[in-house]
Amino acid sequence: VVVMKAGNSASGSRAAVSHSGAMASDARVFVDACRGAGAIVASSFVEMWDAACILCCQPPLRGRRVGILTLGGGLGVITTDLAAEAGFEVPPLPAVLVEKLNGILTPRWSHGNTIDLAAGEGPTTVVDTLGLMAEHGGFDAIVFVGFGETGIARHMIEIGAFGRVSPVREICEALEAMEHAMQARALEILRDRKMPLIGVAEA
Repeated sequence: VVVMKAGNSASGSRAAVSHSGAMASDARVFVDACRGAGAIVASSFVEMWDAACILCCQPPLRGRRVGILTLGGGLGVITTDLAAEAGFEVPPLPAVLVEKLNGILTPRWSHGNTIDLAAGEGPTTVVDTLGLMAEHGGFDAIVFVGFGETGIARHMIEIGAFGRVSPVREICEALEAMEHAMQARALEILRDRKMPLIGVAEA
C-alpha cells in the first residue's frame, strides 16, 4: 500500500481540519502508524507514482543491500545518501568483485560502492558492469543512475544540423545499439535474477 499524507505543515493541517477534520492528525503519528502497518508513505505525487510503478513492475525486494552504479561521482554520493536515509545498506565491494571490475573499467573508476565509471564507459561497459553486479550475489537490488542517457545523447545528435551526415550517423547507430543492449541486460536481471533494478535518468 502506498499512501500520500497531506496536511503535514501547520498551515496544511489547518486546511485539512476545515476539509476533513476527522482525518487530520499529527503527521508524525500518521506516518509511524502507516509504516508500522507496512505501508509506504510518499511525500509527493511524483514519489507516490514512482513507488507504485516500482512495486508493479519489479521483483520483490529480498533484503536491503543496494549496489549503486553511476556515470558520475556527484550523483552517486546523492544516491548513497538517499539510500541510507531510507534505511538501505550500501555495502563495500568485496575484493573479488573489485578485481573483476578492474578487468573491464578504466583505472580511475571509484573502486567502491557507489561504482562510479568516471565517464570512462565504452560500448559494453555499462552492460558488463551491471552483469557483474547481478552475478555478485551481495546485492538485493541495483540502482543505475544514468539510464536513458545514451538515448538522450543520440536524440540530441540526430536533431542537430549534422545528424544525418556520416560519420555522425554511424555514431547515432552505435549509441542506439548501446541503449538496446542496456535495456536487454536490465530485463535479463529483472526476469532471470529476480532482482530489482531501478533506472534513474540524470535529466
